Amino acid sequence: MQAEWISFLLKAGAQLDGDGIPDFYPAARGNETYSPGCSFMTAPSDYSIVKISGKDSGEFLHSQLSCEVRRLEPGSIGTGSWCNPQGRMLMNFYLLRKEDHFFLILRSGLKDKVMKRLTMYILRSSVLIEDMDPDLALVGIASGTGSELMEPIIGAPLPAMHSLIIHDGLLVSRVRDAGHRYLILGTVNQLKSFWTRCTEKLPPVTKEYWKLQDILNGLGWVDTITTGQFLPVEFNLDYLGGVSYSKGCYPGQEIVARIRYRGRVKKRLYIAYLKSGTLPQAGENVTVDGDPRKVGCIIEAASIPGNGYAVLAVVDCELVMNKPVCTMNDRRLLEFIPLPYPAGPDNYR
Repeated sequence: MQAEWISFLLKAGAQLDGDGIPDFYPAARGNETYSPGCSFMTAPSDYSIVKISGKDSGEFLHSQLSCEVRRLEPGSIGTGSWCNPQGRMLMNFYLLRKEDHFFLILRSGLKDKVMKRLTMYILRSSVLIEDMDPDLALVGIASGTGSELMEPIIGAPLPAMHSLIIHDGLLVSRVRDAGHRYLILGTVNQLKSFWTRCTEKLPPVTKEYWKLQDILNGLGWVDTITTGQFLPVEFNLDYLGGVSYSKGCYPGQEIVARIRYRGRVKKRLYIAYLKSGTLPQAGENVTVDGDPRKVGCIIEAASIPGNGYAVLAVVDCELVMNKPVCTMNDRRLLEFIPLPYPAGPDNYR
């Protein structure tokens, strides 16, 4: 995160966390009762921005990623993954397409390894991969009341789902959400002006609320703990348009396609609640109550103010609705809830 952006956020009321990253804690914003579904803005520092450009950039990405890059029109946003030869995700991402280049948004802890490894595959292609963290940053905004609040803040008609607009130099993209949630990408100077304008209507909150909204919308992220462990379908990327079964080869494609043609996925990503205890950690195993065997793994968790925790976990599909699944360490029961997007074979692409 850029020093100028850190300085601005601290002046806006943020506090440094244990890693020296500014965040807006309840005491800093004077609002201890904030809850999901409300309107807010945040600085989601868990993400990095990588730019891929050059005349061969589209074909290069199409040959590497699990999604249909060729079908991603300029002015749109997609999702997908990059896999190892065993079909396990090294990362997943948002992919924003402009006229002549792409922006890849991924978890920050994976950026350096991903850039280094992707560069190895360029060979003679006309492709440039650049770290944009020194030049660009992200702001996340959400509205619990719909587009009426957001349009005056953005100052332009809002993008539709999976789309982006450019306004005052900012890239505004709507992410998949049951409500209205947007990622704003721009330079620090642009975002400082935007943030100041937003404070009139949106309270700044901790980045954990952005994570909470991802969890409640069934959107998991590969990070340093889970990289190389899960198939794209185990994160439901086939339901979200992040896996293509009609395109040619990409790393891990044979393994991923085999799941489709066998017609059975053993494990999937599910949303669950935990009512008590401490915040579970990514990578923590889950089991069936009374049985010591591992049946899944926690991917993400976030606090729900005054109401326990929301969790994303990859779990054996046959057990979710038939057996009491709990955390392995302290035997807390996971209460599963339905996914907010269609889940079924009709979503295969």
